[in-house]
Amino acid sequence: MRFSDEQANEEYKSTISALIAKYGTSTRVPRDEWNEATETLRLRQTINAHEGKVTRQLLSQYMFPEFIVRKVDPDFEGFEPKVKRSDKYDIVYKWLDENPGKQLTTQELCEITEMSYPTTLKFIDNNPHYFRKIKRGQYEVRNPQAEREAEK
Repeated sequence: MRFSDEQANEEYKSTISALIAKYGTSTRVPRDEWNEATETLRLRQTINAHEGKVTRQLLSQYMFPEFIVRKVDPDFEGFEPKVKRSDKYDIVYKWLDENPGKQLTTQELCEITEMSYPTTLKFIDNNPHYFRKIKRGQYEVRNPQAEREAEK
C-alpha cells in the first residue's frame, strides 16, 4: 500500500489532467471528483509519513473518508462500526449487576468498560447508587435492587 511521493504526485497530476480533459476546464470539474483526487493524494502522503503503518486511529485523526481508504487499499479491515455510548452504558450496567461487592479502581473500570477516564468518572458521578466510595479512586460495586429488596 506504500507509494513513493513521486508516484503519488504523478498519479494525482494524471488524474487531474484526465478530469480537466473530460470536463473542458478546471472550473467545470465537479467538486466531488476533484476532492477525491486530492484526498487520495493526501492519504498516500500520510501513509508515507507514517512509514506505511495505517491504523483506524490514524485514519480518523486525519479524517479520511472510508471510500478513499478502500480505493487506495481495498483489503483494509480497520473500519468497524462505532459503538454508541448508550450501548457501552448498557454493557456497564449488565456488568455491574453481575459483580456486586467487587472493589475496583477507576482505571480498572475504564479497562472493563472500554470508556475513557473522564467518561468513566462522569458515569460514576451520575450513578452513585451503583458505587460506594472506599477511598480516592477506589469504589465498591453495589446492587441497588438487591439492597432495596433486603430492606423490605
